[in-house]
Amino acid sequence: MLMKKLLKQMQPFLESHGFKLCGKVYYKIIHNIAFCLEFEIPGGLYVLCYPLPLYMPNNVRSYQYGVRLAASPYKELPFLDKTAGEDQIVNWCQVLSEYLLQNIFPYFEDVSEPIALAEFFEKKTKRRKICCTDLGADRLLLFTYLFLEDKKNFEKVVNRYRNNLKNCSYLMPNIIKELEKEAERISCLMKESHEQIETFFSSVVEENIRVHFPEKSNRDTK
Repeated sequence: MLMKKLLKQMQPFLESHGFKLCGKVYYKIIHNIAFCLEFEIPGGLYVLCYPLPLYMPNNVRSYQYGVRLAASPYKELPFLDKTAGEDQIVNWCQVLSEYLLQNIFPYFEDVSEPIALAEFFEKKTKRRKICCTDLGADRLLLFTYLFLEDKKNFEKVVNRYRNNLKNCSYLMPNIIKELEKEAERISCLMKESHEQIETFFSSVVEENIRVHFPEKSNRDTK
C-alpha cells in the first residue's frame, strides 16, 4: 500500500522531468542510457537512483553506477513508517523531490551520454562517491569504448581489466571465468566492422528494454 501511494505521489513531479513508470521503477532513456529511480521496501524504504547503460548486457538492474538512498533518521531521507498518513507521505515525497533536484538529477545530467559516462568513471575520485568497484567501472568502460568504437581507450582498459580479474579475490571462480570470456568476445568484436558492432549493440539494447522495461514501445527507443 505504501509503495503505491509513493509512486502515485511522485508521479506529477517525475513525469514533469521526463520519467515514465514501469512497475516500481520510474525511468527515462537518453542516448541509450536508462536513468532509473527504483523504489524498494524490504525491511525499510529505499530509493535506488542509477544510470543503466542499455548497450551493456545486464541480466538484472543494478545501482552499482548510482546510489541507494535510505529513509532513516541517519541517512539521506527522513524515516517513513509503513502506516504513514497522507500528509506524512506528501511531506516525505517533497523532501525526496528536493534531494533529487539537488543531488541526483545533476549527476544524471553529467553522465547523460556514453562519452560523458566514460569520462566520469575514468576518474576514481568521482566513481568512489558512487561506491562502484574498479572491476565494475572497467566493465562499463569496456562496453562504452566498444560502443564508441574508441580502440585506443578500449585496449588500455581491457588490459587493466584482465589483470584485475586475475587478482580478484571476492568473486567466485566461475564468475571470473565468465567475465574473462566476455572480455575476449568483445575484444574480438572490436576488430570487426562498424556494421557488425552496430548490429551487436542493437540486439543488446533491444534485449535490455525487453527485460527491464517490457511496457516500453519500440517508437520510444529512438
